[in-house]
Amino acid sequence: MLEIYWRNKKFNIENLVADNIKNPVETLTNTLRLLKYYTGFFAANLPAQTDIGLLQLDSKLIKEKLLPTPKEIQEKIEKKIPLVNKERMDMAKKWLDLSISKIQKPVNNVEEFVEQLGDLKEINEKF
Repeated sequence: MLEIYWRNKKFNIENLVADNIKNPVETLTNTLRLLKYYTGFFAANLPAQTDIGLLQLDSKLIKEKLLPTPKEIQEKIEKKIPLVNKERMDMAKKWLDLSISKIQKPVNNVEEFVEQLGDLKEINEKF
């Protein structure tokens, strides 16, 4: 449990929203599922008291420290993702508007046709 806590503390939310992630939706879904699992796991498996032979160890403080960590990370992710989605949607809209304007330019001669054909190939590659 301490290893899970340590990993959660080292978690960098910026890695989750990086542009080079292969499957960002799947990664986000799996990360949120894992954090929900950790929240339940910590709640179920961290005892308030532990018997160590003749001694009883009070672990309420440890439980209070470990338990909220996955939930805090989950809340940070849920706050950050809408902002990242908005930024990416704005970028996509700008690219789409630029692409549409390139395609809608009137063609009056062969040079303009070749230029528009090159723009169309570039748009298809980026799409």
